[in-house]
Amino acid sequence: MDTTQRDALLASLVSRLNECVSEADMLAQVNQDRFVVLVRNVERPHSLMLLAKNLMDSITRQLDLETLALRPTASIGISFYQPNAEETMDAKKEAELLLSQASSAMNMAMREGKNQILFFEPRLARKAKERLTKETEIMNALTQGDFSLYLQPQIDLRTGRLAGAEALIRWNRKDGELTLPSEFIPLAEEVGGIEALDEWVISESMKILSAWQKQNIGVPISLNVSGIQIANLSYVELLEKMLREYQLDPHMLHLEVTETAYISNMEQAAEMLARLRKIGIKIALDDFGMGYAGLNYLQHLPVDIIKIDKNFVDQIPADDALVRIVASIADVLALDVVAEGVESHMQCEWLLEHGIYYAQGYWFSPALPQEEFERKYFLI
Repeated sequence: MDTTQRDALLASLVSRLNECVSEADMLAQVNQDRFVVLVRNVERPHSLMLLAKNLMDSITRQLDLETLALRPTASIGISFYQPNAEETMDAKKEAELLLSQASSAMNMAMREGKNQILFFEPRLARKAKERLTKETEIMNALTQGDFSLYLQPQIDLRTGRLAGAEALIRWNRKDGELTLPSEFIPLAEEVGGIEALDEWVISESMKILSAWQKQNIGVPISLNVSGIQIANLSYVELLEKMLREYQLDPHMLHLEVTETAYISNMEQAAEMLARLRKIGIKIALDDFGMGYAGLNYLQHLPVDIIKIDKNFVDQIPADDALVRIVASIADVLALDVVAEGVESHMQCEWLLEHGIYYAQGYWFSPALPQEEFERKYFLI
């Protein structure tokens, strides 16, 4: 599906939504594929369910574009406003809470499968408030400069020289605690803050690459991309825009797609990655072997690099069957292989012997702040 077709699809869906919404209600687009309907003067939750079913029936009817016929799918979450006399909250906070509750219900509906409608349950109110608080905390951390970018080296085992660096975001909390991405990225994806975090990571990485490029340092940086963003046109356009702004060689940028990430629209994800690959960005399949989707992703996504998960690297040489298989697949498909989590000289020797030439892990270095990384590898 090209940009013109996507625009036509979006316009058709908006038209269908408007047909179901009364003049007294409000329809708003939150982002590329999320909409909010504010329904006024509702006395019973049952009325909202009837509207939701009407919206679902309208959205999921077959849609005929010029050269394309498709049947859209949707997930709908509903939150019903019930004033609480015991708890006072200003109108803005009430609206944010109501939206957060509807978003929670929608996310649960997505996990249930296609074309599901779910009401927000009162028992989840505390969880919704906690998420709202955490989302605010993440956004405040961005504006206050509490995030930093660390770089972990990727080494060419044949020469011992630096071959690349993976960019890893860290959250420097006010109490001095350094929080790893596994603790806040899933939350950011769920509450809608992942776009802002991704934009920050891309911007910081581009600044680093620009500085290196001016010093004739040709070391690529790898960025992690979530399953949500991989099929997002705005994410792709942001990458292209920043590459132009910083006048960077796209070959110096790699994207890592985690094998365990859930990709809802494989066709669109493949199209977006192919578009980036065409201009020179390399695509890596991260944590290979950890999920069931690896071979499927290899078949459908334009991949240049396989990264073997640390859990399997830990087993070599005692139990090396899976790593051997991955190396064979990569050889047949002419893909590069990076071994993650390398922690010993023995592992390095085994990898070299079996044609796996790139590695990263604590044997070489943990992820380092930019300044420390540059002092260690470039003497800057």
